[in-house]
Amino acid sequence: MPLNLQEMQLSDFDTIINHADIYAPNDDLVGMPTPLCWSVTTHQEARKRLEFHMAKQKQRFLGDSTARCLKVVDSDSGEIISMARWHWYPAGYSYTDGAHWETHNPKDGAEWPQEMNVEAHNHILRSRDAERETWMQKGPCWVLMHLVTRTSQRGRGAA
Repeated sequence: MPLNLQEMQLSDFDTIINHADIYAPNDDLVGMPTPLCWSVTTHQEARKRLEFHMAKQKQRFLGDSTARCLKVVDSDSGEIISMARWHWYPAGYSYTDGAHWETHNPKDGAEWPQEMNVEAHNHILRSRDAERETWMQKGPCWVLMHLVTRTSQRGRGAA
């Protein structure tokens, strides 16, 4: 039952995707607003959503030098029950510099998953992120951009 905070490893993203085959649909680490914009009821749907969502998280893990990804692991079971993504901005947060990381943008002719309301997803994130500069102090700061705990594990102190 003890919980341990650890740095995410690249292989953790595949482990998290595989949660779709183990746990009930929606008992996963898909962060808001994705569940609002893409509901799931089956393991197959949950896996497709996790693959899409974790691809974006992995992209940031590998390519965004501001990102620090953490996980909470149940030391008895070895399960990842929560994850977070913090960002360090030594010169302050800039919406202009960071917006492309949060939203889903078309590339190479790739199509959106039909099940996802990408327009609503992007609108929610753009609205939230654009406001940050109005209330955040200029200068060095940490920003928590992603925090989610599996539904079945909430209330245990992971997040």
